[in-house]
Amino acid sequence: MLELRAALERALAGDTSCVIEAHGPRAANVELHRSVWDAVARALNP
Repeated sequence: MLELRAALERALAGDTSCVIEAHGPRAANVELHRSVWDAVARALNP
């Protein structure tokens, strides 16, 4: 978590765009994305 915080602080202090890569549990990430996609689909197609 400290590495992520440091990367975020560097990104916010800079004047250009950047990408921060954070690794996490794949199964949980897939489930999160599916639930977000479902919520967006429901919002766009009530």
